[in-house]
Amino acid sequence: MSKFIFSLFAVIALSSFTTQTKPQAGPTPFREIFTDNYTFTFFNNCSGEEVEITGTETHEIFGVINDGKIRYNSKVTVNQRGLGLTSGKLYTGHAEDLFSEHISTNGALYVTNTLSKGILATAGGDNNIKFSYSFHVTVDANGNVTVLKGESEFGCQ
Repeated sequence: MSKFIFSLFAVIALSSFTTQTKPQAGPTPFREIFTDNYTFTFFNNCSGEEVEITGTETHEIFGVINDGKIRYNSKVTVNQRGLGLTSGKLYTGHAEDLFSEHISTNGALYVTNTLSKGILATAGGDNNIKFSYSFHVTVDANGNVTVLKGESEFGCQ
């Protein structure tokens, strides 16, 4: 959900930019790469313990602004290290999020596709968290959600 909110903020910011600037003579490509570091603690239902996670997210955003339309793709790569606060076990994690979005400021059309998958692993069996989800949303010029599809999987392995 936080990734979806992040992508909506990116689209709103880009939409603002294109509606406040003069029409472009042609396509304007853009590319941005940034990194975010974080630490948090959560309860791992698969191992039955609190785990403190330290991670790095690398965001790569690239696209084109052309004639009141924005198309962009985003890839977020997540690498994590964790420590089981009860067992002292070390955890490693990796995830990848892929976003593809299109917004037309002329016709107020918004389309997004998202695919995400990852794993947080430690030694032993049935204590690794594995997840994946995908969704597609289309919003028409009247603000109606005309397509909303999604799938998700979460489990211990």
